[in-house]
Amino acid sequence: MKETQSRKVPPMETTAAGIKTSYEDFEPYCKWQTEEGCDSLQLHLQDYKKEQLKVQLKSGILVITGERPINNNLLSRFRKEIKVSKHCKTSEIRAKFSSRGVLTISLPKITPSKDLGSNGDSTSFNACLPSIYLVGRESSSSRPRLYAKLAGQVAVMALAMAFGAFVYKYCYCVHVQC
Repeated sequence: MKETQSRKVPPMETTAAGIKTSYEDFEPYCKWQTEEGCDSLQLHLQDYKKEQLKVQLKSGILVITGERPINNNLLSRFRKEIKVSKHCKTSEIRAKFSSRGVLTISLPKITPSKDLGSNGDSTSFNACLPSIYLVGRESSSSRPRLYAKLAGQVAVMALAMAFGAFVYKYCYCVHVQC
């Protein structure tokens, strides 16, 4: 499995000495780990150093960037953007870079408390919380339910169409004297 996707980008900068700097963009290998109170994103960046990475939260978007030299006039870089929903404790997002070259970003979830419900209990808050806190992600445990529901809907539609075809043919044959 190829971990990165590379493409050369035309020269972007010219240094004072007149040397053009080129960039090689790539997509780092990423792995999500979902737990009850916190999800983690691991980015595999073996050739990067901590000083070459930046993790920022801008207007609800987690922006992860990195840039490192490959040779004198070629730089490798990447940029990942992840939309974080309002159900994430943004003030507690943490990033840790390991000696193995893995950047782990922890995204803690808001845990409901007793005073969040409208009637004094947490059930109404729990009902409105999504099972995931990142917009656009599904947990793998919800997929079988989604597929089962879809299969049920398809079966009902097929039966309805078959019944409609039978009724049409029966009515048509009765009026035409088949």
